[in-house]
Amino acid sequence: MPATMTRSYAHAEIPPVNFTPATERRPVTRPANAELTADEIEALVQAAVKKYLTPREIADERANEICRRGKTRYFTLNEMCAILEGATDDNLDEEECQRFARICPVDADFVKAMKDFAGKEWVLAYEGDLTPVEAKYGKGWLDQ
Repeated sequence: MPATMTRSYAHAEIPPVNFTPATERRPVTRPANAELTADEIEALVQAAVKKYLTPREIADERANEICRRGKTRYFTLNEMCAILEGATDDNLDEEECQRFARICPVDADFVKAMKDFAGKEWVLAYEGDLTPVEAKYGKGWLDQ
């Protein structure tokens, strides 16, 4: 467009603005699919354990043994159960449930079987933690 031309938006209809005072706005949060830091993952795990597990479950020694490796830490069975509870909690919004689901490491054999059954596209579309699969089958497992 030449520098001498200008556009007029006088004909445009301005949509109504839904004004919400700053005190009533929801805090800005990161998208559910954003990569979480180790501190954020730790905070989510600790919050889930406090919210979803009973003191008796927390005290169970067998459930506090290391169960699965994640991107930033190892998870116990109790922590895995609490994360899964958070991922399926109807009282949480969808973004929060997705955050829980994304930090939960999956079973390597399950993902390998799904790759064989549903194809490489299923694995690429899956947004969970695939660290256990890479640890068991190696970095190039998806292309084999």
